[in-house]
Amino acid sequence: MTCGETNRRLREETGKVFTEKVLGEERLLPWQWLQLLLESLSCTLDLPMLAIDLDGVCVCGTRAFQGARGFQTPNSSTLAYALQTGNKLTQIKGDMNQCRKCPSREICRDQANFTGPVSVGGQSRFVVQLVAQTPLQHQALLLKAEQAFSIIQASAQLAFRTEVSVPDCSGRNCHTEIEEIVGESPAIRMLKSHILKAAQSESTVLIQGESGTGKELVANAVHAHSRRSGKPFVALNCAAIPEALMESEIFGYDAGAFSGANPRGKKGLMETAHGGTLFLDEIADMPVSLQAKLLRALQERSFLRVGGKTPCRVDVRIIAAANRSLRELVEAGRFREDLYFRLNVFPLRVPPLRERTGDVRLLTGFFLNQFSVSTGRILHITSELLNWFENYRWPGNIRELKNFIEYGVNFCENGVLDLELMRHRFETAQPGSGGPARGFRSEHVFPPDSLHARLAEKGRGMEAKRLLAAEMGISLATLYRRLHEEKRKLGIL
Repeated sequence: MTCGETNRRLREETGKVFTEKVLGEERLLPWQWLQLLLESLSCTLDLPMLAIDLDGVCVCGTRAFQGARGFQTPNSSTLAYALQTGNKLTQIKGDMNQCRKCPSREICRDQANFTGPVSVGGQSRFVVQLVAQTPLQHQALLLKAEQAFSIIQASAQLAFRTEVSVPDCSGRNCHTEIEEIVGESPAIRMLKSHILKAAQSESTVLIQGESGTGKELVANAVHAHSRRSGKPFVALNCAAIPEALMESEIFGYDAGAFSGANPRGKKGLMETAHGGTLFLDEIADMPVSLQAKLLRALQERSFLRVGGKTPCRVDVRIIAAANRSLRELVEAGRFREDLYFRLNVFPLRVPPLRERTGDVRLLTGFFLNQFSVSTGRILHITSELLNWFENYRWPGNIRELKNFIEYGVNFCENGVLDLELMRHRFETAQPGSGGPARGFRSEHVFPPDSLHARLAEKGRGMEAKRLLAAEMGISLATLYRRLHEEKRKLGIL
């Protein structure tokens, strides 16, 4: 077969341009370790992969790209661009400037690709590219490309005999088994490390973070990786239970404790969670009158049911969560200091989404995959919209991101979420700094991440308040109280 015929065959099979063959099999042998690694990753992730050396020659390839080994790539290709600039990039066909310069643009079969230079000791050694040619591969690329790249990077350090330090508990390899939490940013890697440490202990855990950051998911992860994982995980949202019922809900009641009570009495959540974990979400909303009883139960590992006379002994671990600073509430006299110290034995902070650089793309892929399964449609997103997602501050955190994507899934055409579809959601969710939040009639301007701004997004009146309360998982009474507190803090009252 002539060189021209070989090139034409490669173009047809790969959808990429390769020029002449410059390396034979013997000169490709030093790259056999990488070829085997890419074949393994390619099979696991169902993604074609290829790699070029510092001269721009394809030294490894899987699936259709296996026949391209030894062939030169053009200087204007995305692979060469990554080698020249040292930048990683994720691109979707036709959406990036580099795509428009690529000599393969007319024949390209890539729906998306991830390209990154692999460095060892501060020096680039080769460039690897993961390719998505189908909608399902597109989703896998969004979710797994960074993790696959990290594996290749670590393997390259060993292959080039660079000294590798043993990672500590904050390193990427120490928490890969925590699949419940999506993210690979430094802040999330640190959180996953702390979750595993918390899981190994029996100490009470206090999780603090903004609304919508996934505090219950963190509590679940602590329980799932602890010795109590085979026992119950019981959750209670303290803001969603009326004050009059909260004591009997947590501690249960004896027969005849009050009018209308079950004649046989009722076990509380503390007893239901025996041997396992009781998660008290929004602990800041627990009435002060009940905080003393919870403190005693934590100290004594026993309590009295409502109307009861015989102590109930339990083996239960408490994990509490709050989206407000308990320290500030203690100083304001609205939360018991002794209970705060009893809860704050093992503190965990869940970072807001705006501090999780790079995780928006992973979360977007994760949610698109979830909705693809639930709707039976293959869904994907344009790189333009993905770029907007990554530059937006997400005051509602992961919950807001999921709501954005769910809206797009319901209204998109042909399974593609694009900026034109979502632009007005950004305009509604992020009011301009020159005026009040959209739909809120007031002379006051509320911050974009405030409750009043979130309420304004939903309109006016009781229905908007009900929607916001339901979204936050709290009662209307608690919502009114928080709105009032917010005005007081902003100096409006």
